[in-house]
Amino acid sequence: MEETQAYVELNKRWKAACRIVLGGEVGELLEFEKWLDEANEPMEHLPSSVSGKEISFGECGYAKGSKRIGFSEIDFGKKFEPLSINEMKDLDSVAEAVAERAYYCGNIVLGNSKFVERSSNVTDSFYVYNSRFVSDSKYAAYCSYLRYAEDVFGSTNDVYSKFLIRGLDTHKTPRSLELCGTYVCPDTYFSSRCMDCHDCMFSFNLKAKEYRIGNFALVRDKYVKIKEKLLEEMRQELRAHKKLPSLIEIAASSKSYATENRKMLAQIAKEAAEKGEKEDMAPIQKAFEKTSAIVLGKSLCEMQKYENWLLGHVKSIKTGASAASKRQVSIGMFIPYCDYPANMLLGIGEGWKAGELLSISQQEAEGISFASVKDSIGKIAYFVPEARLRENTNLINTALGYNSQNCYKGGIYSQAKYCGCSFWPRESEHMFGCDTAFSSSFCLHTYFSNNITRSFEVDASRNCSGSYFLHNCENVQDSMFCFNVKNLRNAIGNAALPADKFAAIKSALVGQMHSELERKKELKTGIYNIGAGSV
Repeated sequence: MEETQAYVELNKRWKAACRIVLGGEVGELLEFEKWLDEANEPMEHLPSSVSGKEISFGECGYAKGSKRIGFSEIDFGKKFEPLSINEMKDLDSVAEAVAERAYYCGNIVLGNSKFVERSSNVTDSFYVYNSRFVSDSKYAAYCSYLRYAEDVFGSTNDVYSKFLIRGLDTHKTPRSLELCGTYVCPDTYFSSRCMDCHDCMFSFNLKAKEYRIGNFALVRDKYVKIKEKLLEEMRQELRAHKKLPSLIEIAASSKSYATENRKMLAQIAKEAAEKGEKEDMAPIQKAFEKTSAIVLGKSLCEMQKYENWLLGHVKSIKTGASAASKRQVSIGMFIPYCDYPANMLLGIGEGWKAGELLSISQQEAEGISFASVKDSIGKIAYFVPEARLRENTNLINTALGYNSQNCYKGGIYSQAKYCGCSFWPRESEHMFGCDTAFSSSFCLHTYFSNNITRSFEVDASRNCSGSYFLHNCENVQDSMFCFNVKNLRNAIGNAALPADKFAAIKSALVGQMHSELERKKELKTGIYNIGAGSV
């Protein structure tokens, strides 16, 4: 990182965050780049096909060899000639014809944003570096999926936190370090799946607790003294090695307590045994048929036959076995959950019960050191990859659910309903094969977009409807195969057509798409590869 205005300010904020979180400074921000970036979702930094300048991309799935452009390099007023009839006769012809107009866009910075570097998909944010999908935030480096955050470093999927270092799926967790799936827990360190707690270190699966080390309760004065000692050891480690081991690394290297914990795990499984919710695929299947009929003119049947295609560019899930009951648990394939040790998993109820029953001893808590924590943490280190917040019903093979209903096979469903094979459709419904699509409905294969309706193969777009194969478009209606344009209707390849001509061509092309999907259960052409021309 150069000594830019953004770096100078972020370096100051990093040092302030270290004083607040760690009790003292440990060095320059740039020295900790590798450690902080470990917790960031992958990005790409590639040369512009227009200027040769480096461009940052929050999404890494675009076809190799395709053309790239920076957001500030786009001429949104450029006029394009309509494609010829021969160029629009079938999907392959259109793919070849629009390839010359198809540039994948990076450095997307929107709204009231300033001092944003090596980042993309940033909205209404200030002082952002090497980050992706950041909105309404300031002073963030090496981060992904931030909203309303401030002074956050090396974190992913956080909302409303301040002075947070390496928070992985967190919410309202100020002045904290190295957390996994932890919500509303200020002043917390190296902990996992804690909720409504404060002042905890090396703790797992706690609710509404305070002054805990290794889940063991201490009086405040004793806790503060031990915390000060541990923070000094962490500062020494950071100054010497420019990183700390992650909580997952510490747990994975800890002494196994499987034999000693066998009876306790059996008790946890018994006491936390939950009546399995009846799973019903019927409403989800019906929603898929309805969505495909709206988007493709005719329904596609038996959604599960299309799973491989639907999940092609979506963060998927895998399953693991609970260490207590052997029950299957769903694991989202995103940070931190994809890295959880396979032999240290618990279900939701089992995790809360483990938090009640398991702790290190008083002697271990009072004598703990950062170097020796792995010697005792193994007896409590169980990770819960699933969560259900507020009211949820009929979430099938789903990792994280927040106030959602009738969803199937997803990493996160947040205020969503009637969705399948998707990651994080928020405040959305009837979304299938979608990733990070907010406030949208009745879409197939829609990615990193906001307010999209009745559309197919849409990426990095806003406020569009009735459209197919869009990339970085805004306020585009009833259009197809458009890249980097605004305020169009009845357009193909960035050029508007008479409404009746557009409708006829659309009908023919959409019919071809449906036919190929019905026959092959996949469509070889998608928004991620159409920019490369013939596929």
